[in-house]
Amino acid sequence: MYKLEFTLKQHTPIIHFQHDQEGATLRATELKPKLDRFLIEKFKLTEIDSNQKEVPKGEFKHYFINGGKQHLALDYKVRIEPNKSSTYYLPLANSLYSKKYPNKEANVKNYIQSHIIHKFDFQYLAPTPFFSNSDKIKFSQQSDQVENINVKELEFATLEKSEIQCSVQSYQLTLIEKISESIQTFFVLQNFGKRQNKGFGSYSILKINNRNTLKSINELILELYKDTFIVAGYKNENKLELNKIFENIDEVWKILKSGKNHNGYEKSDLFNYFYTKSPKVRWEKRAIKKQIKETYPDVFSALKYDQNSPENRILTVEDKENTHFYLRGLLGLAEYFEFGTKNSKDKVLVKISDALSDSENAMNEEMAIDRFKAPITFKIIENSIYLLVFKIPNDLVFSDVKQKRKFNFKLKSMINNRELNESLESLEMPEYFKVSEFLDSMKIETNTGNATSESVAKYHGFTKITP
Repeated sequence: MYKLEFTLKQHTPIIHFQHDQEGATLRATELKPKLDRFLIEKFKLTEIDSNQKEVPKGEFKHYFINGGKQHLALDYKVRIEPNKSSTYYLPLANSLYSKKYPNKEANVKNYIQSHIIHKFDFQYLAPTPFFSNSDKIKFSQQSDQVENINVKELEFATLEKSEIQCSVQSYQLTLIEKISESIQTFFVLQNFGKRQNKGFGSYSILKINNRNTLKSINELILELYKDTFIVAGYKNENKLELNKIFENIDEVWKILKSGKNHNGYEKSDLFNYFYTKSPKVRWEKRAIKKQIKETYPDVFSALKYDQNSPENRILTVEDKENTHFYLRGLLGLAEYFEFGTKNSKDKVLVKISDALSDSENAMNEEMAIDRFKAPITFKIIENSIYLLVFKIPNDLVFSDVKQKRKFNFKLKSMINNRELNESLESLEMPEYFKVSEFLDSMKIETNTGNATSESVAKYHGFTKITP
């Protein structure tokens, strides 16, 4: 049996479903399927047969378990040593720190540690683009006293400070050689665990068979581009501490996709990119607000929305033709979005679904898509942030060769204890959109609406990696 040994360095915490188990680390059960797919694509080990099924090419059948007859799993085993010195983190969307209520952080930690079986200390990691922990922590009204925490459902992240030893074993020498040739590139492409495209679970290779003469990250990103795994790569030259890394990612992503309302207003870069086209292309939020305003005025009046603001464009009547599209879906599908309300007890949600998933036709339902990974991944190596840009698949826009995909929007609100569930617009996505062209376009200044002298990427601190 042939063996490849390599050493990993972990750069960011991995949100691990087994965080409470001693030695929890990157799982071989997550790594191997990803590495299999990467190797299959890089070395073109498969083909499509007459039944439109992906099968191993004849000359590569011996690389696959049982010749690939049951499933496309490559014939090697992965071993990862358990963690030795993990640091635990509780990732939150917003910081618990408050001048008015200075004991919030301590009270939450005391509550959690008194309710967990396997005792461990942890640090807070906030703000981050990880949201699912926040709604599990409840405080008594207007105080820093903990009312309740759903401790069992909290998700922690772990960071291994020491080197992680891994090995791959196989009876196929040439397969081991292919893995050795590409393993460094693979770990630049992939993050692991939850919220991996937002920078969590980032690792890189330190040594291969005890050799530490490795390619630079820029070289590896250019290889990924050449092999068409990505369409572009960008680097932020600033070295940031861990908390600042995720704060930066959170801030950049909000402005790129949705815009920012807290700690200073800034319009979405994606909105501005399409709004400055000729003819103007408008996004789904404007279409939805217009319909709510016209059809459900009581819901519209409950929205936290300054109708006299210069940024308010939904009251204009300049567009007579329908130019609204589901724009934010181009950077990743969401199950819903929420409007802010004047009264915190009121809720206004808009649920989003592929129109085919609401069809009574079973064949249509099979063609529906519920999730789409954002075409931008944040990769962190040695405290620097990289952007890896992927091609948007055609089937996000088209359900088949001729049919444009539509997305349904449904209003789900609770205003003054009155519930409302109503269908709203159905919108398509624009046919043409390249993420790299968007990032390379001129940044639009929020207050003036004028183009600046730097690109969107450069405004956020990122420089394009070119040969």
